[in-house]
Amino acid sequence: MAAVTLHVLDLIGPCESWPADDQGNAVVHFPADAVELSKELRRFWIYVLLMAVRDNATSVHCHSEPASGLAAVYYVVKDVRYEFIPPPPGYATALLAVARALFAPPRRRFALFNRRKPDVTTASTVTIDLGGNSIVWDAVCWSVGVRAGVELYRTEPFGRPGISGMSARHPCG
Repeated sequence: MAAVTLHVLDLIGPCESWPADDQGNAVVHFPADAVELSKELRRFWIYVLLMAVRDNATSVHCHSEPASGLAAVYYVVKDVRYEFIPPPPGYATALLAVARALFAPPRRRFALFNRRKPDVTTASTVTIDLGGNSIVWDAVCWSVGVRAGVELYRTEPFGRPGISGMSARHPCG
């Protein structure tokens, strides 16, 4: 399985710079500009993973709902499913495309010359670097016809990330 490492601070900056509402909750905007939307959707995925780590989730899931144009996003903690408020209708495809870009390994250089279609299902090991503390997930990005999804399964470590390299306060509270 290919390996992908995501450095949170490189992707979305220090938590002091994250957009927040009046109560201090992290927020994600859905702008019309494609470049800005891609940045916000990366931020969305990092927020989801940070909350999953905070809550000791064993898996994170996102599935498209073709009929409604919505994406179901949830994680599982001790056999209980915690679902997020879905992004606005019509963003499911972009949300899954950004997830595939983040979690799937990059295509090999010579794969561009290959006549085969790119795989609709890909798997990788994703390491989330939280300021020197690593959380490892196995990721599967899949699509079948009009349906698509992303599944992340946490492999190690469980419990809150070690405090040695981070502030005593977890990034998500």
